[in-house]
Amino acid sequence: MASTSWSALLRLDKLAIAPLEQRFLLSSGQILGAVHHVSRSEHLPFEVRGISPCVHQAFPDLLGSGEVDVKVLSVERTFWEKAAILHVLYHQDPAKPLAIRMSRHYYDTAQLIGHEAKARAPGSLNLFEQVAHHKSVFFRATWANYEGAKPGSPGLMPNVDLASALRRDYSGMREMIIGDVPGFDDILGAIEAFEAEINS
Repeated sequence: MASTSWSALLRLDKLAIAPLEQRFLLSSGQILGAVHHVSRSEHLPFEVRGISPCVHQAFPDLLGSGEVDVKVLSVERTFWEKAAILHVLYHQDPAKPLAIRMSRHYYDTAQLIGHEAKARAPGSLNLFEQVAHHKSVFFRATWANYEGAKPGSPGLMPNVDLASALRRDYSGMREMIIGDVPGFDDILGAIEAFEAEINS
């Protein structure tokens, strides 16, 4: 049997109640999973998409149709959120150590570049500046250069030292990727081409 527990931490210094954490526990006390709800996130624009869990592919009779409609952040917003993260990492203080699993944002960005999201991105350039403004308010950092996160000036490619740290990080999280695992150089190649395109 599993139980659910909630906890919240009030962070007035961060202008938010964060995180609100929901934990799913087995009777043994082992954590099955945890969902973090953070009030600093932006949820617009959104769209409704049908999703199907991976377990349905293995057990198609277990969940009926296996698909459910959910309200999700639009792919354009997700695209520019990822671009903004890469822009911030580009300007990160070299003395600041790279947080673990940050290479996933480069993987995600490369995947989005190869997706319909890239074709839709030019029509939503205003979202890039909106994302940067939101982050400048709720995720302030003096070195982030949020004002430069706009068409013509964003830096998305990591410098040599950061690329080396990201490559090590990526090698440690390859097993988290379902399906084909692209090489990190291929990921950077896709991002470099997009950076040149958006800055041209």
